[in-house]
Amino acid sequence: MKRTAQSEGVLTLARSAPTIPESSPKGGTTVAQGVSPGYTARSGPSPVGTAHLRVVRSLITLATTLVILWILLSPLTTRAAADAPPDPTRGKQLFEKRCTGCHSLDADKEGPHLRGVYGRKAGTAPGFGYSDALKAANFTWNDALLEKWLTDTESVVPDNNMDFHVPNPDERADIIGYLKVSSGH
Repeated sequence: MKRTAQSEGVLTLARSAPTIPESSPKGGTTVAQGVSPGYTARSGPSPVGTAHLRVVRSLITLATTLVILWILLSPLTTRAAADAPPDPTRGKQLFEKRCTGCHSLDADKEGPHLRGVYGRKAGTAPGFGYSDALKAANFTWNDALLEKWLTDTESVVPDNNMDFHVPNPDERADIIGYLKVSSGH
């Protein structure tokens, strides 16, 4: 028969054969207080407490591992990393929400009209007054350049007049998909 506790370092009692008490320096005997005859006192971790601590430590290790994996793998769940195709329908909604303050598909506003921008030489939409930097640009808009442009316009054409970016890569991909479809590609 055992009495055990749930934590380390508690007094654990175990049934044993009767023992002769030791003599104390004062000539008496020493017996653990509150211990019935036939039981001996032994100190140390409780078997139940130790098992409980092992389970808790395992759960903490598992939780820590899962958090680390989530942190490391969460960027892989984005569309850009997973190579999922852009969604032009969502791109249209994003375009209307984020871009139409300065652009439309068919009319110039503060920015040029964007129907046909995909596959068009930069700075050449008829009737729009581009910055000198954009007029001098010598490239045609494609997926890679539109992606870079919507990320950081200055990295594509320094000193341009557009001060805007789309920070989310999935949203950029969807807007580009919409512009591509709107341009007949």
